Amino acid sequence: MAMPTPLEIYLLTFNCARTLIEPQLLGAHLFNAWPKHKTTLPDIVAFSLQEVTPIAYSFLGEAWIQPYLARVDESLSVASATHQNASSQYERVAAHSIGMTAAMVYVRKELKESISKVETAGVGVGVWEMGNKGGVGIRFDIDGKELTFLAMHLAPMEGCVIRRNQDWEDICRGLVFEQAGQGIGQAGTEQEPLLAGMKRTATGLYKKNNTIFLFGDLNYRTSHLPPGPSTYKTYPQPARPDDPPNTRIAVSDLLARDELTQERLEGRVLQGFAEEPITFPPTYKYSHSQTQLPGPQAAKEDSTDESDDSTLTREPSTWTWAKHRWPSWCDRILFYPPNGITPGTYTALPLLPSSDHRAVALHVTLDLSAHDGVDGDLRVSPPFPLDLGWRTRRAAARRYEVAVGMASWPILTTEGNATLGGLLASALAVYFLFTMFGRGV
Repeated sequence: MAMPTPLEIYLLTFNCARTLIEPQLLGAHLFNAWPKHKTTLPDIVAFSLQEVTPIAYSFLGEAWIQPYLARVDESLSVASATHQNASSQYERVAAHSIGMTAAMVYVRKELKESISKVETAGVGVGVWEMGNKGGVGIRFDIDGKELTFLAMHLAPMEGCVIRRNQDWEDICRGLVFEQAGQGIGQAGTEQEPLLAGMKRTATGLYKKNNTIFLFGDLNYRTSHLPPGPSTYKTYPQPARPDDPPNTRIAVSDLLARDELTQERLEGRVLQGFAEEPITFPPTYKYSHSQTQLPGPQAAKEDSTDESDDSTLTREPSTWTWAKHRWPSWCDRILFYPPNGITPGTYTALPLLPSSDHRAVALHVTLDLSAHDGVDGDLRVSPPFPLDLGWRTRRAAARRYEVAVGMASWPILTTEGNATLGGLLASALAVYFLFTMFGRGV
């Protein structure tokens, strides 16, 4: 099949909150940012996932993570089957994870022969450089155009903007791409690519003539200080005619305090990257005490008019914010360079009951024939040099991850609890048997 020009790309970032995704729920809303009138689905679908599994599973390796990633496969199948006027089958190009962060990229099956030279990369920026936070990349050529997808999860909490900026620098220095399946042992997965191609010289994130899509839980907040005990009473809510004036912070005023926008425009983070204007509510932190998620039928009934390409679901009458965190736009999608990219809808999906984050999606159209050069191209002169000791550092962090995973498994997982309980019960049984026989019973 001839390569479509332009290329339709769909990106989604979601903090899974260490819980298995429910494919029917995510699938029902996955393509909310895709135009309804389209008779085909995107050529490429890419996922950035954070807190994919409990920490013990994330650090123990592939066998523990696969059931969680399989739910993403199922969600995409549900979305493809239920999207009206369109049907398509997807094949996974690659899935790669470091600790609790994963990147997954899919392509329509009829385009798979156009994919080549698949590379992956990953670096942890958590404690001891472990992968509880970090960056994961997938890079490949599609019909001669090189694309990079970078999933990220940066440091949390109000007051940690400097730490988040440092995480970004550490990712730029330590994220080195190699042919998929050829790197050191990783926590997570490295699926065999469709066509691996020839092994190339290892390169960093910024690379000449490649288009980068960056998405994840970047964790930038709307305040440097935690909220006070009663601050939650001023958190924004959907506008209602009977609301008293000046009792709540307007969403626009909260957005004006967004740390990521401020830091990016000052050149302190995500150098060169562009983002579409945000028109959706904060994506974090929600409480599920009163949350009602629209299901597939509700989404169909509660959507905008058929002629509206945004296909957005109307907001609930109340946003149920957690009281101890400022509502913030933690979950973001950006790209570099803007040449040839026409952004479509940039939106947040409805809140799933398994997470305190809303997933965020962006649809873009990429003109494969567009001139790739830009003034002051950071892909030629990156803001940070690569760390020449990246491999040794990653191997050391991996050893820490295995140790932490093994130590936390019996305490923090259901299987571990059952195993530990069984061992204790067995030990007690043996003790009582020896005690009874010792008394001559």
